[in-house]
Amino acid sequence: MTLKKILKRVRKFIYKNKLVLLIFLLLFSIHLFLRFSELESRAQFTWDQVDNAWHAKNMIVNGEFPLTGMPAKGNSSVTIGPFYYYFVAFFYLLTNLDPIASPIIAGFVSVFSFFILFWAGKKLFNTQIALIAVFINTFSNYLIGMDRIQWPVTLIAPTALIIFLSLKMII
Repeated sequence: MTLKKILKRVRKFIYKNKLVLLIFLLLFSIHLFLRFSELESRAQFTWDQVDNAWHAKNMIVNGEFPLTGMPAKGNSSVTIGPFYYYFVAFFYLLTNLDPIASPIIAGFVSVFSFFILFWAGKKLFNTQIALIAVFINTFSNYLIGMDRIQWPVTLIAPTALIIFLSLKMII
């Protein structure tokens, strides 16, 4: 497909869906504002975030790359994979090991979840339902608070939606 055809399809989509695109962009802008405003004062930097920061520091400064991830439950010796540490290390590398990377990671995952939620709602139902879902996600006080915490649990919902939609498409 040539660039000319792609641009023609994009123009046609925008022309047909002006209102939907406007509402989506408005909700996305509000979502960004509510998740990224006052990062320094509203972000949590507790046990899990410090542990992730230390692992990122060990990878960036000391060159120690872990092969196991965070413990899934206390001393059960069950751990999640190390991918999350590598994901976190990328943001700490960008911020030169500044702890502000923690809320930036949380915001990045929140934006990823926003798009996955819209995509899943559109695929499963229709565009209007997808807009309602991201509207609730954008303005929910509980979700705003949860989206400001950097921890691997925030990736469960978008990952589950991706897996569910993949299975639905296969079937």
